[in-house]
Amino acid sequence: MTCAEAIAEVLSADGPPLLFGYPGAHTVKLHGAIARRPGLRHVLVRHEQAAAFAADGYARASGGPGVFVTTAGPGATNALTAVAESFTNSVPTVHVCCLVDRPFVGKCLGAWHEADIEAIFRPVVKWSATAREAAEAPRLVQRALREAVTGRPRPTQVCVPRDLLSEPVPAPAVLPPALPPAAPDPEALCGAARALDACERPVILAGGGAVGAAGEVRALADALGAGVATTCMGKGVFPEDAPLSLGMSFGNAGATALAEADLCLAVGCRFTQIATRHWTTPIPADLIHLDLDPAVIDLHYPARFPLVGDAAVGLAALLARRSPRGPHRTAWRARIGELRALDRGPTDADGRLCRVLREALPRETLIVGDVAGLLYRMFSEFDAYDPASFLYPAGYIAMGHGLPAAIGAQLARPDATVVCFSGDGGFLMSAMELATAAQEAVPVKAIVLNNNCLGSIAHFAGDEAPDLGGVVRLRNPDFVALAHACGLPADRVAAEETDRLTALVKWLLAQEGPALLEVKLPPPARNS
Repeated sequence: MTCAEAIAEVLSADGPPLLFGYPGAHTVKLHGAIARRPGLRHVLVRHEQAAAFAADGYARASGGPGVFVTTAGPGATNALTAVAESFTNSVPTVHVCCLVDRPFVGKCLGAWHEADIEAIFRPVVKWSATAREAAEAPRLVQRALREAVTGRPRPTQVCVPRDLLSEPVPAPAVLPPALPPAAPDPEALCGAARALDACERPVILAGGGAVGAAGEVRALADALGAGVATTCMGKGVFPEDAPLSLGMSFGNAGATALAEADLCLAVGCRFTQIATRHWTTPIPADLIHLDLDPAVIDLHYPARFPLVGDAAVGLAALLARRSPRGPHRTAWRARIGELRALDRGPTDADGRLCRVLREALPRETLIVGDVAGLLYRMFSEFDAYDPASFLYPAGYIAMGHGLPAAIGAQLARPDATVVCFSGDGGFLMSAMELATAAQEAVPVKAIVLNNNCLGSIAHFAGDEAPDLGGVVRLRNPDFVALAHACGLPADRVAAEETDRLTALVKWLLAQEGPALLEVKLPPPARNS
């Protein structure tokens, strides 16, 4: 077989059943091999950034790697922002990039699309390699698929010069079985378990690394009577309507509980700027920090009990080692109930809108968010109940993530109801992917929150917002007409029309294929 055919075979055998991409002159051999490969689906996006965002959404929703293919030069660099988003959020994606021919790689000789792609992406990928001979390329793709999900998940990249794709290669070897998940040091586990037995006011802080350990988080919280707060990436790991839920770590309930706690068990959490209110949230001195990546332990808060290992394995080991005669913590359970009320009292128009939307959507809905003002409120006022059910670009915070990531998530979980929330600014960065959803018959539902303004920027500008004028005000297209032009059913409603909004959300969900609902919002008060 040719090198291109061998790569397609590796992707089919060791990767997911579909990938995202946009062809170019340097990829035609590979795209041809992919098209001929049975059981391997290629999803044609409208922009390479969308291919990487879609792979990100696919990976978050599936738990496995998301794969995308680009051509050299601008095709690759168009995807850079989305790869950086996956990197900061620890999402496993695999980028296969077809370079210029070998004589021109890295030589600056004027070949079209020539660029040092490996050097450009090096800061935002976990592992990257360029094939130097044809037989090496499929082995590198195998390794990229494995590296992306081994240890701390993150993006990987393989670059293949175009002239290698036509050369004959032997059939790729079968990958050996993956190593079992890493377990923390037994002695460290024993010390942490003793601390759990002795504490009176424990809080579990669950991050994105706990998504695959939701059952263990719930079991340990129930056994300890521990309140559970989550980061943006961990939202939904613990059901937010459960009695022990504290909501988001940066909410009033979560931050207050962490300040009052005498022990914190942080699981798959990096203590980011957002999660800790700009690193001002007090964290107890008795900190158990469980994470696959030793580099994040002691990065911002010193851990008294550092545990390096898999979240599910480590939590199960802690649960097995705790004493069944530990304190019941009745007073602390009652205090958690009091704290929950801090984030569930009277609210403003945005908060009421969040609650109307939560009530209108089924409990099991998979939410994919773009960067928008209302999304920030949804973290605290739109409950999530299951892991990987609220996907948001929480690390790099890149606009345009929502719609393509929702397409990826829907393809990963075809039986799920997937709803994408975007602001008007973020939506316009990837609105062309409505055509992708229509062509590929991906039944994702888009809700566009339109206030004709870059509302978050106006908010950050504060008193300077009126002076920004046209810098933050948007003259938007007719989003309903835009959806109709792509062949999608669409409608619009004003946010304050509560009954009609509820009815149209139900209409949106009833559509068999992709559909759009525009929700008209008033402009921010400081920029009206």
